[in-house]
Amino acid sequence: DLIEWAILCYQPVEQIQLLMIKLEGNSEASINWHSYFEVAIKCGYAQIVKYLLIKKFHQSMIKDCSKTIYLTAQKGYLEVFKILFEQKSIPDKA
Repeated sequence: DLIEWAILCYQPVEQIQLLMIKLEGNSEASINWHSYFEVAIKCGYAQIVKYLLIKKFHQSMIKDCSKTIYLTAQKGYLEVFKILFEQKSIPDKA
């Protein structure tokens, strides 16, 4: 999917946001916010993680990604880990 590709390729945040806005406006489009959130975490793309937490966050995104969140810290994506921790999104156990 185009948005996942844009996240993986570290396209500018503004472009990814525009793609998401356009996708939201398309009633026929299937939007997988959870997938975008997980890709952004795995890539360590802090700005997109923050954007999704602000705009599209729901607790199941974190619950389903708990192992990915801990891997983020192991990979050294500390900015992403810090964002999630500050949001109190880090579960006690993976």
